[in-house]
Amino acid sequence: MKALTLLLFTCSFCVASPLFAQLTVTGNGQSVTLAEGARLDAAAVIIFNGATVQMTGDNTRLDAVNLSMGTNGQLIISGNNGDVQVEDGLGINNDGVLNVTGSNAFIASDLTIIQNGGMLTMSGLNNQLYSFDDFIIQDGGKFTTRGYVEATEVNWNGEVIFLLAGNAATGDYGQMYSENSPINVNGSIEGQLYNGYEPVTEQTYRLIDLDLSFDQSGFAEVVPGPGWSFDVEQNYADLIFDPNILPVEWLVFTGRWRGTDAVQLDWRTATESGSDYFGVERQNQRGNWDQIGTVAAAGNSMNISDYDFLDNQPGPADPLLYRLRQVDLDGAISYSPIVALERNGLSEPPTLFPNPATNHVFISGFSAGNYSITDAAGRKVSSGMILGTEAQRIELPANLPIGVYSLRSEYGKTITFEVVR
Repeated sequence: MKALTLLLFTCSFCVASPLFAQLTVTGNGQSVTLAEGARLDAAAVIIFNGATVQMTGDNTRLDAVNLSMGTNGQLIISGNNGDVQVEDGLGINNDGVLNVTGSNAFIASDLTIIQNGGMLTMSGLNNQLYSFDDFIIQDGGKFTTRGYVEATEVNWNGEVIFLLAGNAATGDYGQMYSENSPINVNGSIEGQLYNGYEPVTEQTYRLIDLDLSFDQSGFAEVVPGPGWSFDVEQNYADLIFDPNILPVEWLVFTGRWRGTDAVQLDWRTATESGSDYFGVERQNQRGNWDQIGTVAAAGNSMNISDYDFLDNQPGPADPLLYRLRQVDLDGAISYSPIVALERNGLSEPPTLFPNPATNHVFISGFSAGNYSITDAAGRKVSSGMILGTEAQRIELPANLPIGVYSLRSEYGKTITFEVVR
């Protein structure tokens, strides 16, 4: 029983098959690590109170009759070819986490349930999850997948995110299949671009496929941005990108301090089609987004529209993060880029010149980090690295068409400029 005495410390299981009646890992900072090729067998594995079980090595395996994570307990599979076999129930609740970042992971259980702030995230390449009985996500649960999921019966009342990491033909995106039972969804399903991927041609992603009916009562659709839409039919749900359909063409979204205790948000759209309103959202200190106000949209417009919103109670977070939740008349939802405002940013705003520009621009006042340049339709035309706050020359792409462009840093600071010839 020497392994049991190591549960309060970081340990590495390297024997072929340690067997426990019950393995309990508890307490902040306490962890169990499975090195390459290690296997852990237990009738029950319980991870809670901030403890962590890490499958860091390649080709590791965890076998259990029951597996549960709760009260900030975490199971992290960062090695490749990780294998988790649960005979009865896999439960994630009370802010517990199962996070799979390694590639080719395989998870199988009879019953899978996520509830009360629990999160299951599969962001690695070619991950698979099989739930041979129910796959339940209760209100407050969150499931994110880049891989393939198959279940006999699915009941989702929480939040489901399908990650899109490549074109549809590559298969590198989250997919769900149910063979013998309907899928009941009463929460939200979101498509989210991942790992820097941005499509440039028309794409159709089959997110949900099933043999029987698709029950979408209370179903909320969240698309990655302009040009995206859901097509939900009786036995499938597709997420479609059409670069020629842009409900809202964003030009710019910026934030600035008004004095020391208020934030002014300004945004501009080039065109709008069927837009209803903008929900202004601020991220709280738990990482969740709170709606702090709404602004009516133009509806249908082929002209530039300007909007603004004043946040008089920004709160203590640093940096402050804002985004716009754009809602169409048909209920479809998309999001703007995120704007970040630092409290030490009460200094002079960044600058860009010349404006209008031809072949290059000079920028200053930006924090070091990545930047991107997008056109009026939100398409990326260039990107690079900002070296610091001092003046820096940025070459524009050759033969860049005349028009309006936005340079945006990864921290949300944006300057709009014009290209002329």
